Amino acid sequence: MIERNFEERTLTLNRNLLTIKSLIRRQNQDALEKDIIITNLYEPCVENLTYLVYRVAHVLGVYLTIYDIVSVERLGSRRFEEASPLLLKPRPVAARLSTRRLAEEMVQRSRVLRNLNNEHLDLPGPRRRVVVHERLTRYFEHLYKELRSTGRQQGYKYIWRKRGHLYVRRTDNHPAQEVRSWEEFHSMFPNSVDVESVD
Repeated sequence: MIERNFEERTLTLNRNLLTIKSLIRRQNQDALEKDIIITNLYEPCVENLTYLVYRVAHVLGVYLTIYDIVSVERLGSRRFEEASPLLLKPRPVAARLSTRRLAEEMVQRSRVLRNLNNEHLDLPGPRRRVVVHERLTRYFEHLYKELRSTGRQQGYKYIWRKRGHLYVRRTDNHPAQEVRSWEEFHSMFPNSVDVESVD
């Protein structure tokens, strides 16, 4: 009897812990609601990132002033290689805007203008497609990448993210399903490789 009660209490504690961790992850993601990621922007030795973000917004047709750009930075360590900066893959740019509406508008316009590249921005280097994404935490970014890879292999037609939430849809006739955790991912794809999650 004592052993059974102990097991039940342990299960309850584990469930509560998972719930708390899920809430914290959601709060961390919600804190990035005004953030965007811009990929493939040419990276010179000296640059004005605020102007670059402003320039991308202008080309996308989004009215943005430099005062709407709260902060901006390159993500990751700077690459020091012998190759020309023109040939190196540039680090992504992370920017925080003044409102969620502006961030969502940037992402939406980027989806419409899918052919935007560095030439439209008067940037040097090989032609690279410039894309604006919403920013995800490490946990959800990792989950999204695996979801796209596995979902495509399993024949899912639609895999997308919106306002920090991840969704899949097998066909036009199937409802959308939200994937909120690695537990839900492995429940949906039980035969997938067990990938270690990143919190």
